[in-house]
Amino acid sequence: MNNGVFVSYRRSASGFLPLAIYQDLRANEVDAFIDVRSITTGHFDLAIRTEIAARPYFLPVLTPGTLNRCVEPGDWVLEEIAYAVNLKRNIVPVVTPDFEFSDLSKFLPPALAAEMLSLNAVKIEQEWFEEGMIRLRTRFIKPIDLPVIASAGWRDLAPQPVAPPAPEVAITGRPISAAEYFERALAARAFEDIIAEYDNALRVDPGFVDAWNNRGVAHRDQGNLDSALVDLDEAVRLAPSDAQACSNRGMVQCERGNYAAALTDLDTALRLTPQDAEIRGNRGVVRFERGEIAEALADFTEAIRLNPQHAFLYHNRGLAYGSRELRLAREDFETALRLNPQFAPALAARAALAFTQREYAAARTDFARAVQIEPSDLRIRAGFALTLLALGEQAEGERLWSSTITQEPRYADRDFVRAVLLWPALVEAAAKVRSATSTAPP
Repeated sequence: MNNGVFVSYRRSASGFLPLAIYQDLRANEVDAFIDVRSITTGHFDLAIRTEIAARPYFLPVLTPGTLNRCVEPGDWVLEEIAYAVNLKRNIVPVVTPDFEFSDLSKFLPPALAAEMLSLNAVKIEQEWFEEGMIRLRTRFIKPIDLPVIASAGWRDLAPQPVAPPAPEVAITGRPISAAEYFERALAARAFEDIIAEYDNALRVDPGFVDAWNNRGVAHRDQGNLDSALVDLDEAVRLAPSDAQACSNRGMVQCERGNYAAALTDLDTALRLTPQDAEIRGNRGVVRFERGEIAEALADFTEAIRLNPQHAFLYHNRGLAYGSRELRLAREDFETALRLNPQFAPALAARAALAFTQREYAAARTDFARAVQIEPSDLRIRAGFALTLLALGEQAEGERLWSSTITQEPRYADRDFVRAVLLWPALVEAAAKVRSATSTAPP
């Protein structure tokens, strides 16, 4: 049973209402997701679809202006709603008193508008926010057993391209608030732009905890762990009871190899939100890195109980089972891929397991799909290269392996390979080809 919630909204139209809803749900032990707190850089589209699929409830926050841009091709609010409808998520529209339901028919394609108009909506008013949230939590968001439906064909509900509306006129002549800089950072794609907008937000409001948190996560995503730790230290100093900031700092400490400090942060985060599946899973990662396999498996299993529809949790537990429990590892990778067929890490993990069992053709198929989804992931490319070599595809295997070493010379180092490839069979295969190909041209 699961009551997980994905909060969908239009950043430019909804203000801080979605974040207030998210914080209320988390405070009441609901596994809520919102991109303000959880996504800063990386594969935004894959993350959004994964998180919608991982939770049975989908809450579109509808305010004046939320749907206006849904007539534009590729609009993300439209795509989120269409994806949730296609997956048969339990959709609960949250509306403000001034939202016009006619906007549904005006801006959404007919099939999607009819679906949304058939749903019961929850009205949230500023003066009665707490009462509205109590009604939402107790009457509309109850633990349910909702199976995951394959996501193929979700674009069928998208509208046909139409002429875009006239560009909005920029407002000038007034200072930009920290909140507006924060929104700009969320909308930015280039790392430099993201950091610059968070810098601006913090210049205007040095006590903006979410900006410290998100800038820290952005630095972490770029591999700048020192800067990430500085930002997350400040987020935790300003808000020591912010479980997400504690969890994020713990994961940075984990990547720095400071496992004791990481575990302290994750323990703190779990004391604050003991029913948070993501944080429970993060502690499992730290314990796995510390070599505490039994404890890691316990954390992953509990996280899966809390949120049985999150593919990454099954992937991580499968890695923890590893070569000790091949059958259980395979079952977890299979489950992760049923939940998200485009989840490249699970494809690569299943491929590595097949390689371990000398099922090289199956490994080739999975590695090839994973490379197609994540062509820049060097670990996946290295596994694919080793599989090609195992199958006797010497020229292509050596080319791909040499190209990987050219981009990351540490793949010529045995200890580095052992750490990143994890599976003993792949590590052994890498040792056999490393010296022969490390100086070959890409």
